Amino acid sequence: MSRFGADSDRLQTAAQRLRKAGFDVLDIGHLSIRIAATPEIYQRSLHTTLEAVERPVIKELGKTDTATFINAVDSKPFGEIKGRSLTHPCRF
Repeated sequence: MSRFGADSDRLQTAAQRLRKAGFDVLDIGHLSIRIAATPEIYQRSLHTTLEAVERPVIKELGKTDTATFINAVDSKPFGEIKGRSLTHPCRF
């Protein structure tokens, strides 16, 4: 599994860059960093506009319902966003 993880220094650098961009860093794990921010910060960082979309889902006991998902307003398939790798130099 270490092959897919990041070293501590790289994770800390990524977390610092996320904080500098305005994100709240909630948790730094071995494979990911959990973040939170306002919609405006996500939109600015991802260079897109976000929208709330209601989609059909199957919930507990097979019950059909709808749920709200956040999606980028563009021509990409639902749920796909173009991000930036924080392991490579990027400028905000």
